[in-house]
Amino acid sequence: MLELLRKACYDGGNLRHVREIPLDPDYPPIMAVELQFERLTVAFSAMADDDTIAVTSGSHPGPSRQIISQLWAYCIGKPLQWAWIMTNQQGYPDGVRLEFLDPDNQKSVIIELVAGASSLCTYLARPTEA
Repeated sequence: MLELLRKACYDGGNLRHVREIPLDPDYPPIMAVELQFERLTVAFSAMADDDTIAVTSGSHPGPSRQIISQLWAYCIGKPLQWAWIMTNQQGYPDGVRLEFLDPDNQKSVIIELVAGASSLCTYLARPTEA
């Protein structure tokens, strides 16, 4: 998992396309997100057995949503600068944190994917001012 995230940061290139794979076509939660970079495709999936997150190379099977979360629009065209694996207090890797950097203005967009209830929740993380 870590090696694939490292490869996406250093060799992936800019994010070109995002696919969200729904848990059920008529049900809003997503079970996977596929990120297509210039030179690499990475899929993040919620594992139903233990609510951990899996990171795999290549396309994720299944139909995608026509409309994806607006959060991803901020990341298109940007490279993945940093990636973290998040581990909960029970020791399960149940999330990732992805930081996309706009090289023109040095502003970051930070997206978090967290597995729970057989689905992925997507969050936008923003810094606060003290």
